[in-house]
Amino acid sequence: MRRFLLLALLLSSTAQAAKIDVHPGGLADAARHASDGDELVLAPARFENESTTIDKRLTITGTPGKTLLAATQPLANGKAILILRGDVTVRGITFDGAQVADRNGAGIRVERGASLDVSNSVFTNNQDGILAADGPGMVTVRGCTFRSNGAGDGYSHAIYVNHIARLTVANSQFLGTRVGHHVKSRAAVTRISDSKFEDGPNGTASYAVDLPNGGDATIANSEFRKAATSGNRAILHAGGEGTLQPNSILRLTGNRFDSARKNATALEAMQPVRVEASGNRFSGVPPIGPH
Repeated sequence: MRRFLLLALLLSSTAQAAKIDVHPGGLADAARHASDGDELVLAPARFENESTTIDKRLTITGTPGKTLLAATQPLANGKAILILRGDVTVRGITFDGAQVADRNGAGIRVERGASLDVSNSVFTNNQDGILAADGPGMVTVRGCTFRSNGAGDGYSHAIYVNHIARLTVANSQFLGTRVGHHVKSRAAVTRISDSKFEDGPNGTASYAVDLPNGGDATIANSEFRKAATSGNRAILHAGGEGTLQPNSILRLTGNRFDSARKNATALEAMQPVRVEASGNRFSGVPPIGPH
């Protein structure tokens, strides 16, 4: 009896972790029929104008540089290529061209307190690369590239997370965000490390990192290059919208700040935010603290 029960448990565990091959035209059906814990393995192909809502815990895996979720027309769901309402891991997928009427079309949109872990992926030409609504979840971004995102209205960004528990960005790069910010975070905890932020030639990005409500933030070992044509003089910004989160602090360690814009500044804090800075390098902007 014990042996039978153990075998049944093993079979049940295996069934809950199935790998499902997905080919163009089948994304929504695969997500709908998958079970909690399954992995959707997307073919190294172009998935055109396919979008879906995921309300379960899944892993979605593609082939870096070859698996493309491309939107060539406004998204039918009015939100995103992937709408997440369950915890999802995404690996090796390119998200391109997400657009909707309200200019907040996202490659990935996180809702209802879900969490996202995305790695080795690319976000290009979306109104928002990643957009997260208020909730207790976390967004983790590792080894990703964000290029030419933003609707050009100043309200859409490469990454925009609202009041979530934590945003982590590591080993990623941001280039040519249009008018908006490379990263805008209202998270209670924000951690950014080993990443590059470049406006690009004739770039129009505003802030590289905007922390409008402060929070517990650390930015380390990253590079910031502001274009002469940037829409804002500050590279980093804190406390510009509403009440600061309790015990807000900004730690800056081992970063490089370069600006070609006149009268630029590395940090603009609109409300009193505690700043701890060390080991940073500055070119074209006044230094912050010891360097």
